[in-house]
Amino acid sequence: MKKLFTYAAIAAFLSLAACGPSQAELDAEKKRKEDSARAADSIKAAEEAAKQKAYEDSVAAAAREQAIKDSLYKDSVEKASKKPGTTKPPKKKEPEKSTEGDPKVGKKKPGAK
Repeated sequence: MKKLFTYAAIAAFLSLAACGPSQAELDAEKKRKEDSARAADSIKAAEEAAKQKAYEDSVAAAAREQAIKDSLYKDSVEKASKKPGTTKPPKKKEPEKSTEGDPKVGKKKPGAK
């Protein structure tokens, strides 16, 4: 009976030891986790690089727009300073004189058909 109990204890111990992962499986899992972390880091770096490029592009676009505005302003100032007094103000139209008997809204008199 003692031998049977001993054999049963040894079998139970070996079956529990066999249930765990082998060293090769442990190494593969460790390698998989490292690869996953490396991939996540590279994705994060790529996203940050894309954000930085988008920021730089928007700054460059704003600088181009500002340069265009500055150029247009400079051109208009130069035109105004080169030819002073050459631009004539628009002529004012004189309102038409109406007689007292004529209606102000239309040509027909009130009540006329």
